[in-house]
Amino acid sequence: MRKIFKGHHLLLASYLVAPGILAPSTYAQTPQANVQVPRAVNESTFELKVDTNSEVLKTTRREPQDGAIVVTKVSGNSMSLVAKAKTLPSRPDRIWVDLYLVNENKLSLLDLTMEVEGNTQNVNVDPFSDKAFEGPHALGGVSGLGVAHASFTVPVSADLATIRVTFSGTLHETSSSNSTPILVTKDGKDVWSLMADAHKLFVVDTATDLKTAEVNLPGSPASLAESADGKHIYVVSSDTNQFTVIDRASRSIVQTIVDPRLGRDIRNIVVSSDGRYAFVNGYVSDTVTRLVRLTSGLFAVDKQISVGRRPVGMSLSADGKTLYVAHFLPRGRPDDNETWVSVVATDPFAMHHEVIWRDLGNRKEAKCLEDKYSQPEGSVLFEGTATQLSGVFLPPAGDLGWIPGLRVGPTALWEVPAGKVLPGIAPSTFSPGFAFFLDARSLESAAVKYHPLVLDTPDAKLDFLRCAKFDYDAESPSGKFNAGRAEESLASDGAAIPTGTTGLTETGVSRFVAFTKGARRALLLSYTSDEIQVFDAVTQHPVAKTNVQLSGSNPIGLAITPDGKKAYVAYENSLFTSVLDLSEVSEPLKLPVATFVPFEYRQSARPNNSILTSSRIARFTKDVPENAPIREVGRITLLTRDPLEESVRRGKVLFNSSNPGKYPGLSRSKQAACAVCHPGGGHDGAVWATVEGERRTMSLHGGVGERGWLHQSGTHRDIGEFVRTVVPERLGGTGLSEPDYNSLANYIAFHIPKLQAPATDPQRVKRGAEIFAKSCAGCHQGAALSSGSMDPSDPLGGGLAAGPKLFDIGTSSESSNVLLPEFFTSKLPPPASTLYATVRGDRDLGAADPAQQLLGFRPRPDRSREEFRAPTLINVWDHSIFLHDGKLANLRETVQYINNAVGAGLTEEEIDDVLEYLRSL
Repeated sequence: MRKIFKGHHLLLASYLVAPGILAPSTYAQTPQANVQVPRAVNESTFELKVDTNSEVLKTTRREPQDGAIVVTKVSGNSMSLVAKAKTLPSRPDRIWVDLYLVNENKLSLLDLTMEVEGNTQNVNVDPFSDKAFEGPHALGGVSGLGVAHASFTVPVSADLATIRVTFSGTLHETSSSNSTPILVTKDGKDVWSLMADAHKLFVVDTATDLKTAEVNLPGSPASLAESADGKHIYVVSSDTNQFTVIDRASRSIVQTIVDPRLGRDIRNIVVSSDGRYAFVNGYVSDTVTRLVRLTSGLFAVDKQISVGRRPVGMSLSADGKTLYVAHFLPRGRPDDNETWVSVVATDPFAMHHEVIWRDLGNRKEAKCLEDKYSQPEGSVLFEGTATQLSGVFLPPAGDLGWIPGLRVGPTALWEVPAGKVLPGIAPSTFSPGFAFFLDARSLESAAVKYHPLVLDTPDAKLDFLRCAKFDYDAESPSGKFNAGRAEESLASDGAAIPTGTTGLTETGVSRFVAFTKGARRALLLSYTSDEIQVFDAVTQHPVAKTNVQLSGSNPIGLAITPDGKKAYVAYENSLFTSVLDLSEVSEPLKLPVATFVPFEYRQSARPNNSILTSSRIARFTKDVPENAPIREVGRITLLTRDPLEESVRRGKVLFNSSNPGKYPGLSRSKQAACAVCHPGGGHDGAVWATVEGERRTMSLHGGVGERGWLHQSGTHRDIGEFVRTVVPERLGGTGLSEPDYNSLANYIAFHIPKLQAPATDPQRVKRGAEIFAKSCAGCHQGAALSSGSMDPSDPLGGGLAAGPKLFDIGTSSESSNVLLPEFFTSKLPPPASTLYATVRGDRDLGAADPAQQLLGFRPRPDRSREEFRAPTLINVWDHSIFLHDGKLANLRETVQYINNAVGAGLTEEEIDDVLEYLRSL
């Protein structure tokens, strides 16, 4: 057996002697001054005549309509305005007005405000508001040649409503910045892209699309940025925790900083538009660090702040005042969890506040649904939290943050043999791709963007909508076209909040967002399904029926040339960069100001999974293009020899992919991949209902090759048997070849690296290890510190034939509050209603298992509902929740619980030492 882990410090010792590296103590220069210079104020005034009784508003279509508003420009230049209107089923006394302000300047308008005169209600922040505008309303900004969106409502009246609107903003050359693994330089001449596996950076000439240079950079380069003057490239490396400055002209390293204040496992960097500051974050240290640029052009570490667990992709506002930091996984138990973004003030550098997305199925939030359905307290709990927020991505002017991620679904991960069809049971359905939206107008106003489109639903009551305050998102479940009516398509029954922003085609989990010139199109890059989903960035509606397929595996970033005509895609598992033709979207003023997919709601006897409406959404797609106007036109080879062995690379690709077009043997859905639940080989911080019961996702960090029997109940003898079961039965694939099964199993067993451990106190770790050996090692044994009973002769590190050691510590339950509540599932047709009741909570497994008899999945060994395997403790400190069903929210609670359950008798001081030892694993 062979384990390959990331070399956190192995390469660093030799690298520190390289020329051009300066120690932090040599920085005896003053910080560079801020030289940002604003431009002129731009202002325009418009008069609107709104016919609230217009015939065009008497339609069942729910997208805003043309023809009810006449717009006249009163004064100003370099701005134009389009106004649309619609009725609101839940507010028949109001007309909703959408304004689309076109910035005809090439520069961004920042500090953009809107002042309104007339009888209106301001619904820009709160879509349910009855309040009038009070002075200028801040809109944030609008990109050069871009479009800003604003809204208000007007009372329905027999007379025309006359409204006067004045927009005012300041022209700026600065723009927001987002962390990225690939960039096109500001002058448009070069592409800089990284490849972590190869420990290299690559340079491509955009004129010839040929590789012109490569820079060796040990330590797994993770993110890069360009200096404000275009002379340097900055890179952070996650394995060696270092910050590197590269001279762009000579391609040589001129500075490397290795400093504990940079953090541990640093994965992202952003640089302010004026070049004064760089910000890096530590995924393991839970920190963000500010570096200051000196007059020499070099950097010095300035200050570090704590921001909470797992900081990932960052963005910096166009005015440089606000840093947004996404956090990858949720925090809290399934009945009390949330996902969040840290909002950081850049100068003075300090945490400002958190923007928090709560789960409507949480115990505190469930009252809205309990009241709606007249159900008793605590009976409408389920899992629906946002997870895997990979970053905040701002358009150049930075008014609306796009956050790609997923939602944990309250449905079950079914396992069904090939060819078996059961009503209401959908295998290979995990979680569709999501984009969540952040109000990013300013440091003070940063907040969850509430969903204005829920007001379009015909059967949702206003009191419920005000209580629930659904967060604004775009979901992309499976689209189902209505046979016989080619002009329509119906969104999947699985859409939780079906609105106009619901995608037309399913996609896998996205990790990156880019914006075309003028920020008129948002390009969501799906890491697992190797494609680009294209949205109108202003309306958040999809612009095509299908997504843009890419030839590479697992795209991680996309960079666009300044003229907007070309883009380059970086991949995690391909040795080339793709070249895209964006010429059809490179002239923003020639594009429609606002693009919509027409839609309406219809009642149907067929049930859906929405908690918003019982209606189904019909999308009218006759005039929607089949394909987005973006296409891959070339590939630029970066490496000819793969740094990974062929079988390891193949296993890594299969683990991270959900593209049925490329890999039909692996999965039948773009939602279904190993990496959906195990991103980066870790876990998703969630509990899912599986055919074995409600189970916390196990981390695979460090590989499973020495864990013996797998899963919480020890039901899979080794990873080879597991993948041969899960691929056809859970992922819905037609089956892999034996070499592919072997590659996938080998990758999971031996090639998923451990995370770096956080900084610990060596003396406390030593004491904790001694206590652990006396009190805990009876259950947590072997290299994996598990009770899986590894068979030394098993080439994949599987378990002994006699089975694993299982323990009853009182953790079994009737329900973990993960599945859709019984109030919903009891209405499903059989056998779905029976199966949902069966897999809720814990039950005995084996030959008599009723779920196995109904579904026909591979039989599990006999297991008691009370007993579970002691899980591995490798990287246990990284778990979000603990025990088999996630009932405990932190590691201390878990150690205390087990201490009491088994009567170990540890004192609080001894528990502190054990915790320090566990943080070292």
